[in-house]
Amino acid sequence: MDPKPTAIDCDHSLAATADDYYTLKRYEACRAAADYVAGALAAQPSVRQVALFGSVASGPRSGQAGRRRGLFHEPKDVDLAVWLDRVGDLDDLKTLGESAATTLA
Repeated sequence: MDPKPTAIDCDHSLAATADDYYTLKRYEACRAAADYVAGALAAQPSVRQVALFGSVASGPRSGQAGRRRGLFHEPKDVDLAVWLDRVGDLDDLKTLGESAATTLA
């Protein structure tokens, strides 16, 4: 009779699932959206710099499953920081941001 497998031998918690596939695809889509919006923002004369940060910037990460469906943290949004030449350009940035959100929706 074979011995009963240990917890390490039968630990399937690290197996990729369909949810992981869609989470990775979501990272790709979020990254493409970030590139598109950052490019549009950077083309504006008043924009000095655009930076991506947050979970999309750092890429897929795994950890304790907790309330997650798969191995990876699922990105919910795209975080962009924008540096402007002057504070007066904020109205232009707001208009551009709304336009970008409408285009991506």
